Amino acid sequence: MSEVVLAYLMPVSQLGFWCASLFMEHHPAQLFAAASSFHWLWALKNILVGPLKTDAGILTFLPGFISGIFILTGRSPVSQTLAASFSALLVLNFGYPVYAMAKIPEKDRYEKFAKRVKKTPFWARLFYHYCMSSSIFWGYLCYSLIMHKNG
Repeated sequence: MSEVVLAYLMPVSQLGFWCASLFMEHHPAQLFAAASSFHWLWALKNILVGPLKTDAGILTFLPGFISGIFILTGRSPVSQTLAASFSALLVLNFGYPVYAMAKIPEKDRYEKFAKRVKKTPFWARLFYHYCMSSSIFWGYLCYSLIMHKNG
């Protein structure tokens, strides 16, 4: 698959999860399970098939993937609080690239970051906004898990 097609999967996946959040607002644990599983499987695909040789998502989404299996099968020893904690960690996971890129002056941001990660400026621009949206999404999910538990 070309880099452009793969790059567009970032915003498309975000759009999908934001739309799912509208329909699953009363089921945040299931949304957490689905989103964690999707992202962990995508990280695994990146490592096995490419384009990445390493993907931090294989570790950062693993707790959510494992707990998601229990949530989806209805045998969840994982509390909403623990799922919310995993979501909070993912806010940091996606927030860090936004922070790192925001430190680069805006006029050079995408070109310099792209050069650092050996990608195109187009990819870097999409990645920046994908990470920003993802950080907000996982923060929303963390909040929803806590409020649903206490609601």
